[in-house]
Amino acid sequence: HYGGDAMGTLIHGAEFCPHRGQRDYAQCANLLLEAGAPLDAEEVDACGVEQLVPLLEGWLAKHQ
Repeated sequence: HYGGDAMGTLIHGAEFCPHRGQRDYAQCANLLLEAGAPLDAEEVDACGVEQLVPLLEGWLAKHQ
């Protein structure tokens, strides 16, 4: 509805969901990336979730 893709939605949810402590966003990110979801450096730079940043940076380093 807002024009984002699955990875952007995941990153946004990881940062702003009030129940984020009960969610496994890292596993969801891995599943999306392994399924071919696009990821660009801008999304990683904008990610405010400390647990996701190393995972996303590592993926970019291996796949760019």
